[in-house]
Amino acid sequence: MSTFVLIHGAGDVGWYWHLVEAELRARGHDVVAPDLPCDDDTAGLVEYADAVVAAIGDRTDLVVVGQSLGGFIAPLVCARVPVDQLILVAPMIPAPGESPAEYWSHTGWDVHGDFDDWFYQDVPPELAAEARRHGRAQSEARLGEPSPLTAWPDVPTRVLICRDDRMFPPDYLRRVARERLGVVPDEIDGGHTPALSRPVELAGRLDAYVSIPVLIRTFFAAFASGDDLDERLGALRRAFLPGAIIVRTCGSEPEVYDVEGFIAPRRALLSGDGLTGFREWEVTGRTEVYGDVAQHFCTYAKSWTRDGAEHTGRGAKTMQFARTAAGWRLSAVAWDDER
Repeated sequence: MSTFVLIHGAGDVGWYWHLVEAELRARGHDVVAPDLPCDDDTAGLVEYADAVVAAIGDRTDLVVVGQSLGGFIAPLVCARVPVDQLILVAPMIPAPGESPAEYWSHTGWDVHGDFDDWFYQDVPPELAAEARRHGRAQSEARLGEPSPLTAWPDVPTRVLICRDDRMFPPDYLRRVARERLGVVPDEIDGGHTPALSRPVELAGRLDAYVSIPVLIRTFFAAFASGDDLDERLGALRRAFLPGAIIVRTCGSEPEVYDVEGFIAPRRALLSGDGLTGFREWEVTGRTEVYGDVAQHFCTYAKSWTRDGAEHTGRGAKTMQFARTAAGWRLSAVAWDDER
């Protein structure tokens, strides 16, 4: 399981994440949600990042999540500690050396409206009132200072935008994500504060972002030469739903397998004589999640040696996933080899 490092936005506290934290812990994850010193005139982005790094301590398997202004702090944290994944939620997406104060003009957006209209339009009134009581004044004393970010961290990054966000409307954030990170963002319903308005959905999305890649790696790792073949194939069996189907096309009439019908001949091939050094790996891929279902489309490459001759190949796979009481599982796989 992962440790989620949840970074709140401007004028807020770690309490913002409390509903999401409970959901993630129920799914077996650890959570860190520190308070940033946002009301301290002596604190800038470096001190904000210091507070997060101190809260992490010696935890590992980190997934850093930055909300709104937290998007300025999250990449600074990733530059200081080993991180598996960076997720930006309804975020500001900084350029290297950019200050938060410059962000609006640099990205071509003029925020207008009132506080409640920006933040709490879809939050239950009692919860919104509690959020206001927890909130703190955001110091602007050092928000004009350039960010110490010199380059985007070499960490897999996802952007999750909210379709009803009035602070950062979807069209605006789609453009900024494309221009600054070259990514197509994922989307959920809701306004600017989904940790309060849609905590179950948001926690489910965060859980999927870390759980589904594990299943994908398990799939690719299973089909490789090596002494631990049975152990890897056992892990693959556990990754599938019992009734999952696997479809092979490869230029002919599709062949449809159940899990055992798929695994058995490949085990025989990988453990037999003549084939050595087989492996396959993902080249490009994208996962889309909606509620308790997800899909992953990827291209892949493979290489092997048969009877002393080296071979290579490429193809594409599509994988479907469903969330169960025991977590995410593979429900279907289909693939086609390049011809």
